[in-house]
Amino acid sequence: MDVGKPFDYLKAKLDRSKEDLDDARDLFQQGKYRLSVNRAYYGVFHIVSATLATMGHARPKHSGVEGGFSSVPDRI
Repeated sequence: MDVGKPFDYLKAKLDRSKEDLDDARDLFQQGKYRLSVNRAYYGVFHIVSATLATMGHARPKHSGVEGGFSSVPDRI
């Protein structure tokens, strides 16, 4: 995702996360649990990606985000 400056990248990730989590809540209320979990997963993925990016550990792939926490010092 190339959205320009670091602030723009973080804002885009957090906006995307909020949208996904809002969708997850709506789907859950409709009883669409599997789809709700999927949207919640992506919502959290975008938050974690943004968090890692602020620490200088940008990870574009899901496996990289998971691995990013093992390589980040104990300052989380």
